[in-house]
Amino acid sequence: MDYLIRHNDTPIGTMIEPGADHPMGIVQGRFVPLAAYEGVRAVFRRLTEVRLAAHAEDSTGALKQAWEEIEALRLTVTTADGRLIPTTSVHVEDYVEELGDDGSEGIFVAPTDPIFRPEGNFFLDTRYWDGPGYWAEEDRASPQTPDP
Repeated sequence: MDYLIRHNDTPIGTMIEPGADHPMGIVQGRFVPLAAYEGVRAVFRRLTEVRLAAHAEDSTGALKQAWEEIEALRLTVTTADGRLIPTTSVHVEDYVEELGDDGSEGIFVAPTDPIFRPEGNFFLDTRYWDGPGYWAEEDRASPQTPDP
């Protein structure tokens, strides 16, 4: 399932073929920008530039400021059919200048939330997630109990 990342309810890009870290609630996938992305791209590039410079200097303050700018955007995520996904964090990793057109990734965190059925887990609700199940196929032979 693909997702739209939105700023002020305007789609800025599409996350395609996402993967996930189920226990952490993290979803990430290739980010394909739409025209509106150019209006906010500088915010994500600032994070990239701070990270690239981090090895050369103490960038704690700059990194904090970059994350605050991203949080101030109040990004949202929806399914392609418009279902809003509760998230605790949404951002874009923009390394296009360094890696080319495939150098962007959208990332969001979907916490446990009663909107997701069953049991409040994003990855168990097929209205929101159609990727691999909570456990990968190879893990189903020896099921584990997920942490509450």
